Formats: sequence, structure tokens, C-alpha cells
Amino acid sequence: MFICLITASILCPIQAHAAVKIGAGTVKTAPQTPIPATHTAEDIPPPPKIRRAVKEQQENLPLAQSIAEAFRTDIETLKTNLARQATQKLRPEHRQAQQDKFIAYINTDHILSLYTKTLLTYFTKEELKTLRTFLAEPEGQNIIKKLVEVLNKIQLDRQAYLQHVLNQLVEEQVYEKLRKGEKTLLTP
Repeated sequence: MFICLITASILCPIQAHAAVKIGAGTVKTAPQTPIPATHTAEDIPPPPKIRRAVKEQQENLPLAQSIAEAFRTDIETLKTNLARQATQKLRPEHRQAQQDKFIAYINTDHILSLYTKTLLTYFTKEELKTLRTFLAEPEGQNIIKKLVEVLNKIQLDRQAYLQHVLNQLVEEQVYEKLRKGEKTLLTP
């Protein structure tokens, strides 16, 4: 309720004094200047914390773009591989033309902009600098390529282990209930 009243006070012209009911009491707020009806949400400046974050992202944009650009070749290779997979069942005389259409349809620059946005979201300027230095080295590029495979393998192994543990736990509970003569989901 409190948030609704605050939102309403921002969106609608208000009286010289507004009161907000909280629990058993009423809290008076300071007089506020009404916002003319011609104003929109875009007219209200963002809070300082958000302005700083936006400014920081704008400052870090060229750095994040340079890191994302390091993945251009990988994206082009991925596009080619996907095109081959998508068209492998076509007749050979039509395959190349369809692969070319598929590759042209995927916008590499758009994918790189998504990479840039993600980098800006998760990394500070110092981390971006370190990452750019790391990726500039052949060892860094090799580690990144292997890391994708390693993380996928770790995830698959973890999933298999958790499934094994879950199955074992269910079997033990079912066995225990059967041993006691209790009904289980498996017994009528």
C-alpha cells in the first residue's frame, strides 16, 4: 500500500501536504511541488546512483566493445557450423545457397552488442582491462575455448551425480516403506 501511494504521488498532482498511513499511525510528508500533467517519466532525472552507473557504463563501452570484438571470428565460425547443420538434409545442389542465406540472416554485430552489454553488466573497468589483456594472449584465448568445454563437462557431471543421488534416495525410501509394509507410489 505504501508503495502504491508513493507511486500515485509521483504520477498524479498532489496537495501541499500528503499523508501516508502506515500501520496504526499516519506519517506526514514534506510539502511537494505538483508535477504538471505534461511531464512524463522521462522528464524526471534518475537518482544519482543510477546516473553514476550509466556514466560508468558509457565510459567502459569502448573497452567492452574491444573485448567483444575478440569473439568475432568465433561467432563467424559458429554461424558457419550452424548453417551446415541446419542444411545438411537438403539436396546438395540447394545446400550452399541456403547456407549463405542462413549465414547472412544472423547479424554478427548484433551478437557482439549483446556480448558488450553483458560484459558491461558484470565487469568493472579494471576487470575489463584485465580481461582484454588476458584475451590478447594466445594462452588466454586457448583457456577461454577450453573453459567453455570444461564448464559444460562440469555441469553434466554435476547433473549426473545429483540425479544418481536423488535416485538412490528415492530407492532407499521406497525400500524402507516396503520393508515396513507401508504403501508407496509403486504399490496399489
